[in-house]
Amino acid sequence: MCDRFVAQAYGYLNSGSHTANAHWDRLVGAGLAHPGDHAPPPGALLFYDTGQPAGGARSFAGPRGKQGPGRRRQSRLRRQ
Repeated sequence: MCDRFVAQAYGYLNSGSHTANAHWDRLVGAGLAHPGDHAPPPGALLFYDTGQPAGGARSFAGPRGKQGPGRRRQSRLRRQ
């Protein structure tokens, strides 16, 4: 559900994935993920290992933004 909310914040109906974990896996497979990146730019997608099957996703608001609970698996889309 959070993955869909984040997609809608970017103007999409959904992310094209059923869960945040599935979205993360799709980005990793496409080479668009940045695991362990500790300096995401504002607007980056952040994915979390919440210990639940769906995982979690957030949009990074900036250095002072709250990132929520869980272990972060950071991803940001590459600029082309």
